[in-house]
Amino acid sequence: MRTFVFTKEWLSLETMKNTTTGQDLYECVVNAIEESALSWDKLTSITTDGARALRGKNVGMVKLLGNKIKKDNPNQAFLSFHCILHQEFFCKSGLNLKHVVDPLVSVVNTIRARALNHRQFKSF
Repeated sequence: MRTFVFTKEWLSLETMKNTTTGQDLYECVVNAIEESALSWDKLTSITTDGARALRGKNVGMVKLLGNKIKKDNPNQAFLSFHCILHQEFFCKSGLNLKHVVDPLVSVVNTIRARALNHRQFKSF
């Protein structure tokens, strides 16, 4: 049986001046990846919320990253995902799962809103 370990690490923290368009975000991501000497062929997916600068179908950051990856390596797959909590919200409204999702969102918001709870939950 294979065991996978997932970790969450910051690649970079970028200062943005004036605007936060899809192009601006794209340039920050490209700079961070290239300054860290990471290989573009390792970037296979991205998860974002629904912000227009991120998800815009023509000039959103996800679209621009996908274009760059396809240009550099046409055979490489690149997937984009929507945040899991937002996906659950969309499912709730379409499938009448309000009785399931509302308590879940409430618990997550409670944990995230209180620093002590959040630290305890992360250490669990």
